[in-house]
Amino acid sequence: MSRRKYVLLLGFLIFIIAVLYPVFRWPGIEVRRPGEMTFVPLPEQQIDGDTLPQTLHVTVSVDPKELTALEQASQRFVEEHPQITVTIHNMPSVDAYHEMERQAGLGDLSDIVLMDNMWVSRFASRGYLKPTDAVFAAGSIADQMKGLLQPLKWNGYLWGVPKDADPLVVVWSDMLLQKAGYEKPPERWVEFSELIEALGEREPALFEQMRWVNLEGGDARQLMVWLSAMNGLPEDPLELGPLSADSQKRLAYIDSSADLISAWGEEQDKGRLERDLSQGFLLSAVVPWSKLRPMMKQLKDAVQISETLDKPVWHAGRSFVISSHTKAEEEARAWIETVTAPDNQQRFYEAFGKLPVLQSLYGATPYGLNAEQAPSWLLERFNAEPEWKFNPEWFTRYNHYSALWRQWRAGEIEREAFVRAWNEAT
Repeated sequence: MSRRKYVLLLGFLIFIIAVLYPVFRWPGIEVRRPGEMTFVPLPEQQIDGDTLPQTLHVTVSVDPKELTALEQASQRFVEEHPQITVTIHNMPSVDAYHEMERQAGLGDLSDIVLMDNMWVSRFASRGYLKPTDAVFAAGSIADQMKGLLQPLKWNGYLWGVPKDADPLVVVWSDMLLQKAGYEKPPERWVEFSELIEALGEREPALFEQMRWVNLEGGDARQLMVWLSAMNGLPEDPLELGPLSADSQKRLAYIDSSADLISAWGEEQDKGRLERDLSQGFLLSAVVPWSKLRPMMKQLKDAVQISETLDKPVWHAGRSFVISSHTKAEEEARAWIETVTAPDNQQRFYEAFGKLPVLQSLYGATPYGLNAEQAPSWLLERFNAEPEWKFNPEWFTRYNHYSALWRQWRAGEIEREAFVRAWNEAT
């Protein structure tokens, strides 16, 4: 055959492919990629000779009620895509980080994992994850809150899809503030010291029974959030560095009054937090928003929240990530996109109180505390992109600091040893 005939035949084949491809391609859902209108077709609706069944394994660490809600959201996805089977594995929270890290190191991590935002960059930097930029289209990425995306960034990519946030907030007894002559919570450590002094002078009987703060368990985050609320200047608890002279003075002050700091959890004594804050037995507490929200109908007029407009907020966000070993990446993206869709985020918030991550789900609300929605200043902080870059090794350091904090609180080490060990680790 002559060269000219080859060219004509090739042109005819290209024409046929261009005309017939849209007719014969598989039906699919659109998996959106950032900054472009290119879609990856994902087979759905039925299993036939050309569509192979696929199984997705998802690992989470949640309580039984939230597990049931996740399974229900997943079931709606499976009903639309019957060729995909989804199995959700739930592991104990106390073992979650180390077990996930062990599985990832062996190449056994599930296709999809729900993990703390603080873990994501560490897993990504070790090659355990796939980037998730392709889940977001230009419109959907604009709806995400910048502050919640920051911990998911590493090496120029996003490595997770935000699911929710459960920020730690500092609440104060309005009764005790009023008795000390304060209209709002202290914003500087000197104000806190003066508040304590005023309560001792004005209400000696109540002062004898009062506790300064409740810091649940041995979580160093709660200590850092409580102290940062009174730093005066913006100082991020995530920017872990050597303890300054001022910080060491505060620790000495806390050390000398260790019996005025309680450490019980709501699970240990249900209802105690509301009771002690409203009756003046507890001056302040660090509480996750999801635990505070159900209390607000009783506590709304009894507490004030530290409005950290110019100070750091501990987002306590969670995100879905995709294992680098998955053989079902497109299906994993589609499942995540479905489970984190606005309707599911709204359902999860109503059921569990962890805040949605999409700006479009928040309407205009009055400035201040609202029983059904977070304060507007908190949402502003969610949407503010931090200047700092997240360190993949941060979570390892945090675990070390928490261990030191528990040892100090238990009396196993002296304050000087605590400060020395902390500074040596930074």
